[in-house]
Amino acid sequence: PNDNFVVKIKHCTFINAAKEWGLNEYAKIYCKYVDYKILEGYNPDVKLILKSRHDTGANRCVFRYVMKEENK
Repeated sequence: PNDNFVVKIKHCTFINAAKEWGLNEYAKIYCKYVDYKILEGYNPDVKLILKSRHDTGANRCVFRYVMKEENK
């Protein structure tokens, strides 16, 4: 909780554009894998928990960033 940072996204420009362009399947792949890998490359000491995502039908994405225990 003190080491967590939570971001809730209600309106996703990325997913909306993908739907408009007929690229829903590519957006699902991106949302499922890419955010994790971007963070891993940027800061491997932080873990991303992303259980709620627009691409799975949720009404928002909830990004939870947690500092890995060994780096606190």
